[in-house]
Amino acid sequence: MSEANFTLEQWLAYITSMHPQSIDLGLTRVKHVAKQLGLLNLRQCPVITVAGTNGKGSCVATLAKISQLAGLRTGVYTSPHFNKVNERFVINGKQVSNQDLCWAFEKVEQARKNVTLTYFEYLTLAALYLFAKAPLDLYILEVGLGGRLDAVNIIDPDLAIITSIGWDHQNFLGDTLAKIAVEKAGIIRPHKPVIFASIDHGDLLEPSALNQQATVFANNKHYSLIYHTDSWTLKSNCGLDIDDLKYPNFPTTNAAAAIMAMHILFPHMLNKSQIQQAIATVEIFGRSQVITQEPLTIVDVAHNQPAVAWLAENLKSRYHKINKWHAIFNCKKDKDFAAMFTAIAPIVTKWYIPQLSSMTDVIDLEILAHYLNEKKLLYTCHDNLKNAIREAQASTAEDEGIIAFGTFGLVAEIIGESC
Repeated sequence: MSEANFTLEQWLAYITSMHPQSIDLGLTRVKHVAKQLGLLNLRQCPVITVAGTNGKGSCVATLAKISQLAGLRTGVYTSPHFNKVNERFVINGKQVSNQDLCWAFEKVEQARKNVTLTYFEYLTLAALYLFAKAPLDLYILEVGLGGRLDAVNIIDPDLAIITSIGWDHQNFLGDTLAKIAVEKAGIIRPHKPVIFASIDHGDLLEPSALNQQATVFANNKHYSLIYHTDSWTLKSNCGLDIDDLKYPNFPTTNAAAAIMAMHILFPHMLNKSQIQQAIATVEIFGRSQVITQEPLTIVDVAHNQPAVAWLAENLKSRYHKINKWHAIFNCKKDKDFAAMFTAIAPIVTKWYIPQLSSMTDVIDLEILAHYLNEKKLLYTCHDNLKNAIREAQASTAEDEGIIAFGTFGLVAEIIGESC
């Protein structure tokens, strides 16, 4: 059977097997194929590229929601996905169909010839091709890993957002925060605006921005967030002041960066009520997502120490009636699981450690069990996720809840079970 007759499942199997490495950072190969597809130097409409250790997904979702309410035709490319690959490709609020994805994959296959592409590179080129063929007003592109050498970075953004700098993927991005910052800052373009969403580590990003002569909009310098009991206010030095913003289920810094970005690129298209509505209604799949009410069960894709620390604070501030949490957890082998445990352990009464059927690169249960024994933390190990959920539910009292986190794979399995 030729590729032209592939189903989406066959295409994905083919793409996955093409490159010997799942991650092969560098732009030479993907740029070459993009050139053959006519995607380079494409100035169809403004492009926003979002990088960062944590917060990319919530920032992108907020950008998409504001764009939708403003009536902008928008293409959104994100990763990873939970249930199906179509989630990564959204045009005007709708996931791209299987048929259109297969068509884009066929075009990429025709253009690549003998060039090998990773799974992410192939999908990135397909997304850009689909966007190029649609009449759009805005591209929103989420970096997969790092920034400087990520496939998304073949497209020059009109505005860059860097949500945060933290410890993650050190084997690819560097063993210091300064090195990681340089990789994230690789999406900054000469004389273009860049937003630093976090109040931390701006000093590590500023040299790259200065080198590019970029226009910097930094949180706590060029704009600020004022917190009230039931709402928050965004004030800036560029004519944007908005109050009565509802608290989202993710850090307000990411929502604020998205608001700033849309104001900078489309200053005359947005009004206060649209932005307020966007913040009040934006939903982030897999982020502080409630799965069941009895017992209260929440999933979150937090998979490093800063994200888990924020998750712990969010649980404490939002769910006052919950005295303790039962935690379902596993993570990838390259993650600092001890730092994640430490960040949330004070509010966890018991841990449930499952083997995940969908992942082969998670930490061995024996390693996690040894750590939990050393720390004298209450836990049980399970050969599958269903058993872990079942025991957690049976053990949870009325004033307790369940939180599942640690990796996208764990959250995806739970969401799949609940659908």
